[in-house]
Amino acid sequence: MKFFYVVLLFLWSATSVIAQNYFDSFVGKLDVDYTCLPNKAPDDFRGNFLKKEQYMVVPHDCYLLKSRSLVKNKYGQDSYLRYWLSYYLFKDTTECKAAIERYSSTVAKSIDGFKYKEDGDAKTAPMVMIFNSKNIFCLYGNCETELDPSWESLKNAFIAEYAEKGAMLLIAKCGYVQWKTHDN
Repeated sequence: MKFFYVVLLFLWSATSVIAQNYFDSFVGKLDVDYTCLPNKAPDDFRGNFLKKEQYMVVPHDCYLLKSRSLVKNKYGQDSYLRYWLSYYLFKDTTECKAAIERYSSTVAKSIDGFKYKEDGDAKTAPMVMIFNSKNIFCLYGNCETELDPSWESLKNAFIAEYAEKGAMLLIAKCGYVQWKTHDN
């Protein structure tokens, strides 16, 4: 049994390293100089996508994307741009669809105004969620960074990099959610 856990931990670690390098490659293509760091805390949405018993089985991880230079935030203060990148990799479309359904039911209960697949006002931070056939990629930040001009280019680059044709996209601004189908 101990051998099984060692193998499982090795596979999970290898997946994290691969994803980190994959995110690093994406970050290297951006027009703002960022550092991609492992996030010490789990992804804010992990409990919405996965049941606790899936935490060690479904490969997932979260990284902090931090600008290397200071910018003025909406309060006029110098701060770093901070965004979070996360991923969930499923073995098949059924498992991925179940995670999306779990997300829609748990988030609808916790975010005021949120409705699955309906555009509208919702108390949320800026984010992009890409729901592909077998994986989910998330990018999210804080409301004060949404006003930075780099948010739009970061959001578009993230969609271009990770969305499959026909993927469902959740694109949120502070206080508003929009659903789209990726047709590229």
